[in-house]
Amino acid sequence: MGMIRRFGKDKTWTGNEHAVLKKLFADTYTDRMSTDAINTLVEKYADSDKFTDRLRKFTVQRWSKSNNVPFEDMLTDWMELKLINKDQVKDGVIIKNYEDSVAVNEFIEARKLEMDAKAETFKKQKKIHNF
Repeated sequence: MGMIRRFGKDKTWTGNEHAVLKKLFADTYTDRMSTDAINTLVEKYADSDKFTDRLRKFTVQRWSKSNNVPFEDMLTDWMELKLINKDQVKDGVIIKNYEDSVAVNEFIEARKLEMDAKAETFKKQKKIHNF
């Protein structure tokens, strides 16, 4: 858990009351990740296919709208309310780390391409103006 202490009336890791946590949980779904989904994620993460079919099945809770895995403190609060189990918290943290790393890497690569394109455009404009 990211936090060192609990917060709020119900003393939860997120500071949310139990009723709020249950409403938030209602906006999620359980994803029993397929082998293909896991293989694709690990291939993107490792930039290699050498781990294909080597990982076990993962079951994670995801937000319905974004398909993202909630953060660890939220998962822990749901576990303590017996809405999910300890394995789902562990799986969620692992998969969230993989997915977050892949998303950050994709963002950085996209910005690099964008900057390269701008630099190329600048070079062309400079050539036009400098006979």
